[in-house]
Amino acid sequence: MIGVLRGVTSNIDLFSLFQKKVIFRGIGGVGPRRAFEEMNRALSQFKLRPVIDAVYPFADAISAFRHLERGAFGKVVIRVQA
Repeated sequence: MIGVLRGVTSNIDLFSLFQKKVIFRGIGGVGPRRAFEEMNRALSQFKLRPVIDAVYPFADAISAFRHLERGAFGKVVIRVQA
């Protein structure tokens, strides 16, 4: 879950999560907007592009996740719109 700062509650069946060996990790400290904008300027200035290992259509998202589990050299992309 990304983008939730506060005020969200949930009733989760913990036993079910334990059975499935679910791992839940929060992401914190992502930085201020200014840092994001500086990063984007640098990416543009130095013409840096991410390495794309594979692109999958949304309908084949399960295969994309399996590819990610096997190990990917770069990003595994799931295309949401055609």
